[in-house]
Amino acid sequence: MRTKLTLRIDKEVIELAKKIADERKTSVSRLFEEHIALLGKTENADRNTITGERTQFLKGILKK
Repeated sequence: MRTKLTLRIDKEVIELAKKIADERKTSVSRLFEEHIALLGKTENADRNTITGERTQFLKGILKK
C-alpha cells in the first residue's frame, strides 16, 4: 500500500535528489524508498562494514 509522507529537507538536498532521480529516470520518492529499503537490508547483513565504509567516505568529503 502506498502512503504519502511529508519531509522537511534542505533545498540544496532536494535539488540534488531531483537531479539524481532525473539522471536515473526515476522519481525522488522511488530513490528514497530504495535507499531506506537498502538500509533495512544492511541492518540484517554486515552493517558494520557498510557503515564503516560510508563513514570513511564522508570523513574524506569533510576534510576537503
